[in-house]
Amino acid sequence: MHAEPMPSPARAGVLKVMFLPLDVAASRLPPAAVPAVAGTEPFLPARIADAPGADHVERAPSLLAFRHLTDPGDGPVAFGPVRRPAADTPPSAPGRTRVGAPGACASLWEVPGGGLVLVCEELTAEAPGTVLTWHSDPLFDGADTGFRRALDAFLAPFRVTADAGLVDVFPRLDTRLPDPAVYRPLREVVVRTARPLAAERTVEGLVVEVAGDGSDAVRRLVGPPRSGTLADGVSRASGRLRIWHPEPLADAPVRAGARLGVRDDARAMLVDLGAADRHGYLGDGTREMLYHLICWVGARAHLHTDRRRLLGHLRTHRSHDRAQLLTALDEVADVRARLVEVALLCAPPDDAPGRIAPTRLRSLLAHRASAEIDGARAELTELCATADLVLHRRLHTARPRPQPLPAAPAVLSAIALPAAATAALLVPLQHLHPPALVPAAVSAALAVAFLAAPRRDGDAAGLVPFRRRDPRALRRRDAGPGV
Repeated sequence: MHAEPMPSPARAGVLKVMFLPLDVAASRLPPAAVPAVAGTEPFLPARIADAPGADHVERAPSLLAFRHLTDPGDGPVAFGPVRRPAADTPPSAPGRTRVGAPGACASLWEVPGGGLVLVCEELTAEAPGTVLTWHSDPLFDGADTGFRRALDAFLAPFRVTADAGLVDVFPRLDTRLPDPAVYRPLREVVVRTARPLAAERTVEGLVVEVAGDGSDAVRRLVGPPRSGTLADGVSRASGRLRIWHPEPLADAPVRAGARLGVRDDARAMLVDLGAADRHGYLGDGTREMLYHLICWVGARAHLHTDRRRLLGHLRTHRSHDRAQLLTALDEVADVRARLVEVALLCAPPDDAPGRIAPTRLRSLLAHRASAEIDGARAELTELCATADLVLHRRLHTARPRPQPLPAAPAVLSAIALPAAATAALLVPLQHLHPPALVPAAVSAALAVAFLAAPRRDGDAAGLVPFRRRDPRALRRRDAGPGV
């Protein structure tokens, strides 16, 4: 009798997420609401809020397309808070853990008025801190270990790379989103930061790692300032060393002393689920935390794209026609509306007693990036005022183009002026006395003005049209009254 093999224990899972806002214009109409997609836990399509606009200020993103893959042959993984014996919680407040196969998910979201956001997720059994390290930046634009390599790793389960377009990641997307940008490589349609608004040139986005027990990874990130040969090499390659800060998530976390790791530019974050409350990642509040980051990522990226568009209108406003000027003024109004939305997204969350607000992670990122956000908002506010003044002035000073001369005056001018010039050349100037030249010049000027003057209908040639009179009216006039 052979004993059945014991099932292998579930390994601790890590959820890696990359948010990438795309420089693709969204529809001006509000997208249709899409309910949560069952069977895709713990990925974002399964965590669409039931009533996203009821308690929060952002406009709810809509799911346009998604792809979900699983790998059952790699063994199950457990995703949830991990308790340590020294800091175990009471049995009456158990945390929730999901056990299932690892997998990957790519989803495309449309933010009303904020463009498109691509979200790549992967649930693996790797150790936390493999994507987010102190010596690499997955969003740095220009290094071999930066954005290109990180995006290729997130897209590897779907057998595409950063050179692929949206239509390659989501087949038949062009039937729902008829935009030429869906065929361009992803590395070209991502939003890059503007140098005056950010310290370094990087790809705008957000990279998050969510681990059941990420305390050791957070400790490595928020350690003392780095030095040595590796630190010097990182500084030369990427411009500077990133600084990480520990942040609390809940007043009563599952594991005492657990913290999050947030990078100084708020574009990377390592979430330790032990820092959450007793509900865990599948409970109330925390299950929607990543979902409420979609609008934040899109709104922050628009600070850079809006700046480029406003500067473009200021450079080329002299060549705009009336329709283009009106379109540019509409874009200025849209930028001002988005600035108000950014200010609302940066507001602190409204935590209920004993419950973490779903916008807690968003508020932590907004607080860490407050200096950059305030500077960008101030510059955009000034650009909006300048663009509004310049475009309105250009709109008021724009005049319709002068109408061409009627056909008959134009023909007469073309014939009469060369003939007059030829006749003047044939007459010897010595035979004309200077006093006689003045009346000739005045007569020529009056003739040209008469020919170029606009005429009434039927008088295009400058001649009074012949009107045929009724013979009966002439006989009545000759016969006198009473006839």
